[in-house]
Amino acid sequence: MNRIQKIIIGLLLTLFALIAIVTFRYNLVFGETVFQKSMMAGCMHKELKSKNLSESKDLCECYIGNLVENYSENQIRNNIDQIKLEDKNLFKDCRPEKDDLVEDLSIDTTKFYQKIGWKTQIDNNTIQEIEAYVSKKSDTLINQFKVYDNGIIDPTKSKFYELKIEGFKDSLIQGEISFFTPQDCTTVKNKREITLTYLQREEDSLIIREIETDTNYIQFPYNDFDNYSFVGVISDFRWIYNNSSDSYTVYENYFAIDSEASTDNAFVELLK
Repeated sequence: MNRIQKIIIGLLLTLFALIAIVTFRYNLVFGETVFQKSMMAGCMHKELKSKNLSESKDLCECYIGNLVENYSENQIRNNIDQIKLEDKNLFKDCRPEKDDLVEDLSIDTTKFYQKIGWKTQIDNNTIQEIEAYVSKKSDTLINQFKVYDNGIIDPTKSKFYELKIEGFKDSLIQGEISFFTPQDCTTVKNKREITLTYLQREEDSLIIREIETDTNYIQFPYNDFDNYSFVGVISDFRWIYNNSSDSYTVYENYFAIDSEASTDNAFVELLK
């Protein structure tokens, strides 16, 4: 056997050894499909940071086993956040103590609304992200959505906002909101009325403030009243003129604005 053959055999043995180590360490014998094995690898990688191999293996087999037993791979792939939020008992038997996954499922049940989000695969190149409010009456109200075409947001099919609040607690701080609707893609000149309405603490009173504008970017002063939480709504009315009929088409868009996942935001009712 010449030197090159020895090197090749050595490399092959090393490769097989690495495959065996990875398979054993990440428990890749578990799962019947590539997707299930990839979930197992991700779970093991996370749990091994704080647990031994045996504990991680048992925990991840329980997590992944419960998922694949109750949901299809397509549901898991596209709606895992919604599954974790709505099916609170799915992982309850895996470990009694609190962990990151179970913590994600915890919500403030004293609040009337819970914000949830999920993804939908429209086709091979298109994904839609949706945020909705679910009430204690089980009403589901869509608040914002983003459509991604090859990883890039399609503005003609998306409606979303971004909230930013900075400053120090118990003081007047600075807030910023930017938002977008499909009507922003039109080049037609039109009339527009936008109002930001939000709750504000002033001394011992809780009042409603309003800011009127005609742009998609709003800056506002904000006196924090509940640990940086923010509750409000944006109403966006747009009148677009139709030359052919000499008339206007009116578009109404509402964004319920919340800084927390659990809320009593009464403005959510405007989404109906």
